[in-house]
Amino acid sequence: MPPERAGALEMLDALDGLDLFSVFRRVACPLPLVRALHRVPPTPGLKWLDEMMDACAQGLARDLVELTAERREVTAEGVAATHAMLLEQPEQVAGPVPEFAASVAGGDGGS
Repeated sequence: MPPERAGALEMLDALDGLDLFSVFRRVACPLPLVRALHRVPPTPGLKWLDEMMDACAQGLARDLVELTAERREVTAEGVAATHAMLLEQPEQVAGPVPEFAASVAGGDGGS
């Protein structure tokens, strides 16, 4: 059963209330973030949902650029996948982890 517009908007409002970017801005240690670069395939008959998801992706991209410019401890990488990135591109998601761990531990990250 497809989501109803009112329910989706209610969920979006709840997510806005979480304000993870407020938390990310207070982080004092290295914080790697990963975001999906590909949209979820269109949902037939739910153009409003596709438009809402596109707007959310644009806002997230804008906010991540701003966040990483403000906080050098925070990095953001894009993964060529949808929100199911762990299933679609597990190597691409996991690939940067050893370098990140080495950099936090004081290593050179293999460079």
